[in-house]
Amino acid sequence: MIFPIGLEISSDEQKSNDYRLELREGTIADLMGQIISQNERYDWIIENGVENIFPRDKYRNAFLAELLKVRIGSFAVTQNSDCWKLEDDLVNTPEVKAIIDAHGMRTGANFSGPYIPQLGRQFSLKVSDTTQSAC
Repeated sequence: MIFPIGLEISSDEQKSNDYRLELREGTIADLMGQIISQNERYDWIIENGVENIFPRDKYRNAFLAELLKVRIGSFAVTQNSDCWKLEDDLVNTPEVKAIIDAHGMRTGANFSGPYIPQLGRQFSLKVSDTTQSAC
C-alpha cells in the first residue's frame, strides 16, 4: 500500500527523534497516535488522501504557515518541467510573491547536487483556487 505523507518540520527542531512503535495490527490513526504521543510539537491529519504531519501552532514557522495557507488563483506545470521550473513558477505567482515580499524574504538558487530533479516527462498539473498544502 502506498500512502503519501507531507511533513512540515517544527521551527525549533534540533535533531531527529527516536520513536518506539509497536503495532501488530491497527490503523494509520493508531500508528500516528503512538508517534504524536511521543512528541508534543506535532499533530497530523489526513487531507485529500495525504497524511500531513505538521507542528502545532506554537512550534510552527509563521512565514511557512502563511505560505501554505495562501489561496492561489491559478497555477500550472507543463510536461517536461523540472523541479526548479515548478519552484520558480510557484514563487512568482502574485499570491505567493506578495507574501514573500511582505516578509522581506527573497527566492534564491536551489542546489540539489549533481542532478536536476525531474517531475517526470508526462507530469503536468493545472489547479485553481487552491492552497500549496493542497497541491
